Amino acid sequence: MPYGRIDAIDNDFVARAVALLSAQIRFFIGQHGKCALGLSGGSTPKPIYELLGQDTEIDWSAVHVFLVDDRFIDPSDSKSNQFLIRESLLKYADIPESNLCFPRIDLPLPVSATDYEDRLHIMLDGQTADIVTLGIGEDGHIASLFPPLEDDAFEEADVLVTTTDKFDVRIRLSVSLPFLTKVKLPVFLLQGEKKKALWEEMLAADVNLRRWPAQAVLATERAMAVIG
Repeated sequence: MPYGRIDAIDNDFVARAVALLSAQIRFFIGQHGKCALGLSGGSTPKPIYELLGQDTEIDWSAVHVFLVDDRFIDPSDSKSNQFLIRESLLKYADIPESNLCFPRIDLPLPVSATDYEDRLHIMLDGQTADIVTLGIGEDGHIASLFPPLEDDAFEEADVLVTTTDKFDVRIRLSVSLPFLTKVKLPVFLLQGEKKKALWEEMLAADVNLRRWPAQAVLATERAMAVIG
């Protein structure tokens, strides 16, 4: 599936995104009995997750959810991506707690990263993730991989500790770029003129993965984008 604009089911960005995600979740459940779904945070996907969670055609007991990244803060904090998922998708979708894989902040930071990676491997059971949702920040970051990427972003570890001075919560846990390039279906969710312009700039730019990590995901030719 090549990346690009999705043919509109209707003119509503949220509805188009939900239709795509719902169809693909059901496809993977039909293919191998479950769907491993990685979710990113941010204001753009929240209404998508809310509407998706109300989809009664999905067997939610077969969906396994993990976080693409999160801030290293208490999950009850509204800035936490775990908080976002619990207040949107999980408010409606009846996904068993045993099907959720979120970072633990009660552990020391390096231990938390290793623990999250270990539990993620157990969830995936030696397979690659089926679907991940991704945005793109105004600086070009995806997940919590902030340009210019450091060498460890390209190493084979699946979970990294990252830091940024661009936001008030500096310390993050994030899946790595190699992890993202193995995902069966990465889905970019992009809304607004600034994001559209940034997307076009990235597509037109020379390949520079330290500047544009999304280029590595697009190079797999498995990614799709819903643009509104």
